[in-house]
Amino acid sequence: MTTRGDDVVAREAPGKAEAGIAILRGNVRVRLLGERDGWSEILLPDGRRAWVPAGDLVHAQETARAPADATTTAAPAPSPEPGADPRADLMTEISRLRSVVDALEAERLRAPQTTGDPAGVPEAAPIVAAAVGLVVGVLVGGGWERYRARRGRSLRF
Repeated sequence: MTTRGDDVVAREAPGKAEAGIAILRGNVRVRLLGERDGWSEILLPDGRRAWVPAGDLVHAQETARAPADATTTAAPAPSPEPGADPRADLMTEISRLRSVVDALEAERLRAPQTTGDPAGVPEAAPIVAAAVGLVVGVLVGGGWERYRARRGRSLRF
């Protein structure tokens, strides 16, 4: 199978909300592993498994041979035959997980940094809230004491 001429985002799992692990540029040859709900599971040129929309793949006979300079943004890795060598499969999975961790770290670094305080809350807000609570407590407590004092002075028959 080959990808259509446009850039195709290869994802970790089927679904647009899933994280992208590679961008396939041009007509890249891939191996079809299976299909589910309009998504195709493929084997990337670097040996990792990924999911792409089924409509973004065509049979290799329908397109011209992939250009030699068609590349992916993924790091090159050995291309073992799945199931042939468990050690090679493990190394492929480790490299895939490392690329996922690297992508998450890059996303974390791009996110705005916070100091641990909730956004938009001034630094003095807890002090002001405590002062307001203290004043309300004094007023309510004083009112209650006056009520009890008057009740004690009332005449009882």
